[in-house]
Amino acid sequence: MAIIATIKSGNDLVDRFAADRAAVTVKEFAKPFDQVHILVRVKATTAKGYQRLLEKAILPALGRFKVIEVTLANIAKLYHDQRHNP
Repeated sequence: MAIIATIKSGNDLVDRFAADRAAVTVKEFAKPFDQVHILVRVKATTAKGYQRLLEKAILPALGRFKVIEVTLANIAKLYHDQRHNP
């Protein structure tokens, strides 16, 4: 039904599908984020902690999702699942 509404509203589905395919996953986004932001902007011990969180919690839970697909519910589930980990 959403596809029909999109077509009726005059939006181009080909462009939408191309944009969806071009969107990066959380895993693909994590490496440049690590190199540009984590390693450059925080102290070494903080960077190691952030990298550990990425490797042990965030990427296993969200790495396969495209960044634009991650929802508040995904984040809440990750937070809930990690509540017992220090």
